[in-house]
Amino acid sequence: MKRITSFLREGSASLILGIIILAGLGITLHGSLWGYSVDQLLGGDSHENRLFIPDAGNLKDAGYPNATIDSINAGTWTITGKDGKLQGTVVSSSFTEKQMPGYGGPVPVLLYLNCDSTLQKIQVMENHETPEFIEDIIEEGMLKSWEGKKAQLALNLDVDGLSGATMTSDAIASSVRGSLAMYIGTESANKSPLSMSDIIPLLVIVFGAYNAIGKVSNKKLRQLQLGLNVVVLGVWYGKFLSLAFLVKFVAMDNILIVFPLQVLLVAILLWGIVLRKKNLYCTWFCPFGAAQELLGQLPLQQLKISPKVNKILLKFREATLMLLLILIWFGVTETVLNYEPFAVFSIMRSGWIVNTLAVLFLTLSVFIKRPWCRFVCPLGEILKWSHKK
Repeated sequence: MKRITSFLREGSASLILGIIILAGLGITLHGSLWGYSVDQLLGGDSHENRLFIPDAGNLKDAGYPNATIDSINAGTWTITGKDGKLQGTVVSSSFTEKQMPGYGGPVPVLLYLNCDSTLQKIQVMENHETPEFIEDIIEEGMLKSWEGKKAQLALNLDVDGLSGATMTSDAIASSVRGSLAMYIGTESANKSPLSMSDIIPLLVIVFGAYNAIGKVSNKKLRQLQLGLNVVVLGVWYGKFLSLAFLVKFVAMDNILIVFPLQVLLVAILLWGIVLRKKNLYCTWFCPFGAAQELLGQLPLQQLKISPKVNKILLKFREATLMLLLILIWFGVTETVLNYEPFAVFSIMRSGWIVNTLAVLFLTLSVFIKRPWCRFVCPLGEILKWSHKK
């Protein structure tokens, strides 16, 4: 209780400042706060989800020129050719139950299936996502992963999204699964907040919390935790905290459904602030920080940094964050947050800039203790503010 009282008296102002900054970034980048659009926040009318019914243009683009549709039930229609023969079925995801949102809401799709239930075409309909993200997802072939497959196989298919546009990818996947479920007649095809694939990462997080909060001093347990952070939370699960994620966190309304374990990490981060445990997340859970620490234990000569240079480098991290905020708020770039090196764990989908940046700092960590964490990381700088008295 004394710690909580001390926090409320001494650290709440810094935490509130951090939340205001994140909220401002969420509105600036994604146009929403906790799922509410700027118009809604300012008292304007809310935008109801639009119901998409395939028209002649949609049918033509899907390869059914001069075809007509007849309703089977809400959101599903048969496709009949000019000769009167049945050619397939079209399903609209906008008629399904609420889907996972992207940055700006659901991403509705139209699914076209032929008479033997093979998925022929997926059309992404009008939405509020960044157009470049949608274009990149289509160009990367995400939609083609489902096309050409039987409905049941497509429904059970685990399709990778696009790195840097994860929320948009998840929204599309949710719409596709919902449409296929409606076509097949199953009750639900959406993921529950926690699936079986989340169990091992969850155990790693619980193990880390036990070690951190329990003040475990066993070096072997510490090494095990670092290794699990890299292998499980980083390489295998590929979801962790970053400034980009925290901006998404304040921008969307049902973050718990889409990123349940990352929400747990946010809770641990806030827990550390309340308990005045400096950099709890950074020290015990961050995969990139763990990788740097492990590489720093290699038997090679560490470079000595003088107190004067160290002070300058610490100021560099502060200046980096301020420059980042200025660039975003003035609209110079909206993608700068995607260049945090954490995405390197998804190396097959991360860009060359991210990979190069990550390799640079991982190499430096062999000779300098956790260089990214100490001298560059913008998230670390925001967390530092929350610990100031």
